[in-house]
Amino acid sequence: MDQRVLEQTDLASPRHGPATSVVLHESHERAAVAVRALSPLLREVFILHYLEGLPYSSVAEILGTTAGAARLRAKRARESLRAHLLPMLGPEVTQALQADAAAERRTRGA
Repeated sequence: MDQRVLEQTDLASPRHGPATSVVLHESHERAAVAVRALSPLLREVFILHYLEGLPYSSVAEILGTTAGAARLRAKRARESLRAHLLPMLGPEVTQALQADAAAERRTRGA
């Protein structure tokens, strides 16, 4: 299931030239490698919630855990992926992601 879901993304687009297509393909490959590098527990939650679009309650039911545990695993998966993928992004994207993460922490803390 993991491999098929990761490899089914269509990268071809008439709006992109050959160089952009190569960059998109390389980025897709790096993301797929980072997802495959997640522990099985984190990878399952990441795929079910973010790629399949299931709510945490359904993910929890499938995995035999609680919705809170599924949410925590999803958070840990995001953090791990961010750490692995952040170095390949430009500084402006990195700053935007860090600002979003800070805003999310402030929202949860409020």
